[in-house]
Amino acid sequence: MANFIIPGILIVGVLSLQAHALESIADEALSESVGQDGITISTSVNWLSQSVKVHDLNGVPATLVAGNANAGTVAFNGWGMQGCTNGAGAACTTTTNPTFNILIDATGGAAPFIQMAVNWDAGIGKIRFLLDNISLQNGLGGNNVEIIDLAQGYVDVIRPAGAPALNIQLGNEPGGNMITLASFNVGTLDFGQVLLRDKSDTLVNNRNIRFSFALTGLDLTNTTVNVIPTGLVIGNPSMTGLGFTMTDIIAGNTTTTMGSVGVTNITLTNLSVRISGKS
Repeated sequence: MANFIIPGILIVGVLSLQAHALESIADEALSESVGQDGITISTSVNWLSQSVKVHDLNGVPATLVAGNANAGTVAFNGWGMQGCTNGAGAACTTTTNPTFNILIDATGGAAPFIQMAVNWDAGIGKIRFLLDNISLQNGLGGNNVEIIDLAQGYVDVIRPAGAPALNIQLGNEPGGNMITLASFNVGTLDFGQVLLRDKSDTLVNNRNIRFSFALTGLDLTNTTVNVIPTGLVIGNPSMTGLGFTMTDIIAGNTTTTMGSVGVTNITLTNLSVRISGKS
């Protein structure tokens, strides 16, 4: 069984909310008073957490590895998110202007539901996801050992062409899905240099395998998210042109590269990924 905690959230930016409905009134009256249906929420994004942790309370089953039934933790350290006004490149100019605009509306009748449309504001050139490293700890947060390190400390999602949009329907879901990425062609995700670290690695003795990693041709348009009795299901009817590259692979305390590897033009049809807890 696993549970999730987010300790010590450090707010480093401004989270601003603007709502165009100030009191609970009927939708028709709201439309007459402010000239629109539902409400619009605009929010800037600029936050950083010291650590986001995923706890496994019962350890590794004895059927896999005996004697390891202690609780364990996977910690994502220095995790955060920023909305940047500039596009590709190392620079990130943050702003208190909206990063996302969320349109919310509801309908009644025989099949009531809430519709939420999350739109990426045109003034934001990229979303920067911050992450220093991933480490393992015991259940109390001790015996920390880093296993993956991102040298640049972030991954950028450059604003896709068109109008990126995420649709959420709660209730009767007339569109057939709880969450739909209506338009989201990411293109390339560049992770920079990634280090897979040995337990004795100090980042000075270079006891690690390191390489530059990128995902290419990542088009998430038409990706859906639903909840079924056996867990969370993420699906996509067709993804084409996918690829990944691992360049300048180096192992150990040397500057000599072992070369590069990559795969291009991957096609996935009727992709379905199910995520569920383990009792």
